[in-house]
Amino acid sequence: MKSASEQQPNASAMVDHPSPSAISGILFESNMLYRVPCLMLMITAIAIDPTVSIADDDHRKMIRVENGAKAPAIQVDCWSDGVDRTLEDLKGKTVVLHFWGTWCGPCIQTIPVWKQLEEKYRENNVVFLGVHTAGAKLENIRDFMKKHDWDHVTAIDKGESIPDSATFTTYGVPAVNQIVVIGPDGVVRYNGHKTTQTDGPVAIARELGVKGPGDEASPEEMREGGIAILLHMYGKEIEATLQPIEQK
Repeated sequence: MKSASEQQPNASAMVDHPSPSAISGILFESNMLYRVPCLMLMITAIAIDPTVSIADDDHRKMIRVENGAKAPAIQVDCWSDGVDRTLEDLKGKTVVLHFWGTWCGPCIQTIPVWKQLEEKYRENNVVFLGVHTAGAKLENIRDFMKKHDWDHVTAIDKGESIPDSATFTTYGVPAVNQIVVIGPDGVVRYNGHKTTQTDGPVAIARELGVKGPGDEASPEEMREGGIAILLHMYGKEIEATLQPIEQK
């Protein structure tokens, strides 16, 4: 089995069409994680419509499930809480799939985002489910959750190693630290591109009164601003599923 660094998404394949997690992978591979404001690069990239077809290390094509398509079944090996579940079991609820890995630095940086989102929407019939890259050990994920005081129900994706991650491939998710939002009707509402928002991260930072991309700020101000902007942007995508579907 490859090491985590060997299994991360290929940076050169993502440079032309950056997504939040693609940029995270590039930073990680180039050992720049602690030398740049990573969260700010991530939130800037959310506003960009990334490619729907990205080659992984094995040169296979990953085709994103388009917004408006029926959500495919998730294929996983086991769940961190020991409870088996399917998307069919969750019909009538908004489901947020969070694709991540314990080895991913930016995933660790954004744990406060997921904690706050889960707390905020707990009473709104929204279910948050993590999908960890394949090949991980359940006890390691549980230890990670305990270390970070994070109760994030997570499945280990089916597959032998990270490039084989079945649900990542099915949804066309090219790298970690991305989300897919599925509406109560079982339809994909957001899959990392074509957001429902018109404001970019700079405008959102101004609206929220926090530091944003391009601002001079301390590392702590940059971190706090990044978390606030991600909360706002992901929150809008979740809230869009809570509104009645317009009848055509």
